[in-house]
Amino acid sequence: MLYWPQPRRTYLAACYGLCQLTLLLISLGTNHAHGEIIIDQEIAYGSHPLQKLDAYYTAESHDAIVILAVHGGAWYHGDKAGDGFAQAKSDYWVGEKLIFVSVNYRLMPEVNPLDQVQDIASALAFVRQHASEWGGDGERIVLLGHSAGAHLVSLLASRADLVARPSPIAGTISLDNGAFDIYRVMRLRRHAPFFDAAFGTIPKVWYDASASNFVTSAMAPLLAVCSNLRPNACDQAQSFAQAAQAVGAQVQVVPVAKTYQQVGLDIGVDLSYTQMVDQFLARVAPELAELVGQPHTPQPTSKRSPPAE
Repeated sequence: MLYWPQPRRTYLAACYGLCQLTLLLISLGTNHAHGEIIIDQEIAYGSHPLQKLDAYYTAESHDAIVILAVHGGAWYHGDKAGDGFAQAKSDYWVGEKLIFVSVNYRLMPEVNPLDQVQDIASALAFVRQHASEWGGDGERIVLLGHSAGAHLVSLLASRADLVARPSPIAGTISLDNGAFDIYRVMRLRRHAPFFDAAFGTIPKVWYDASASNFVTSAMAPLLAVCSNLRPNACDQAQSFAQAAQAVGAQVQVVPVAKTYQQVGLDIGVDLSYTQMVDQFLARVAPELAELVGQPHTPQPTSKRSPPAE
């Protein structure tokens, strides 16, 4: 597994190690060439301290597809840049035709998951309005989430009432979402205790938090990647796909032999896994087809924070 602890530095002192790693990457055919990545950090999309996002783009980005990424953490914890969630993905994808936006949101116990999906809807609306500032197309946004974040993006994708029409959502990538149907989870005799704290005891809340109850033919295509080491996640994904098929929506379920953590973190690291996700992106945005399987070379990164108020 390849990992860049401090990606895209241009210091001469690091040349030897970088050259060795670059040769290895080229030999594996894992990288797409593009310019220096700019990161605009801690952009507020709301008034709460956690309602912030980071935008990753290049000077060459133009009318680019936007990937809007939502971290996991059992609805209680996590961060838009924590545990390498954004690093490998942005390193791999960002360039002329793709930009990457990673979002924080309010957490339990201050709010509940239904409040959190409202935060993601607000972030989506903000990105839709401001994507052109980063070279993105605000009318073509792909949602991506892992674990609790996958629950939130799947719910947002299915809840047409939360997104201004016409929807800018071009597709959704749901990574190891074991919560497409919260109502079903809560009725299981055995389930993780954090579900009780997050969703309580009121069946109406369970219903409203279940993407499976709101999917319609208008939902954009959704890719559900699930760890086949966690059968419940794949069972939930397959049931959601059946509900989607019944109403004419497109859901592709891909079980993978990866742990829960690897499903979320290995995009941009594991080439074959990443290219499977690339193929989905090419289906929802055909101009990205040329990126699938092409060489990709990491470039330097420039970070920018908003001006102090």
